[in-house]
Amino acid sequence: MAVKKEIEINVNSKGATKGIDDVSDSIEGASSATSGLSGSLDKMTGGAISAFKGIVSGVKKGVLAMKTLKTAI
Repeated sequence: MAVKKEIEINVNSKGATKGIDDVSDSIEGASSATSGLSGSLDKMTGGAISAFKGIVSGVKKGVLAMKTLKTAI
């Protein structure tokens, strides 16, 4: 026969909240470091990264234009 028990647990989460804040700060630092790295890689590749970003942007605009044309027709 199964026995049901109810357990009440109190958790002190002050340290966990501070730990999450520290992780958030670390992620922001990594994000800024990554943006600097992409700039360096762009220089090394002769602008290939920025050209690829431009192509992606152009394709997105083209898709939006086709959707607008489809709606107009």
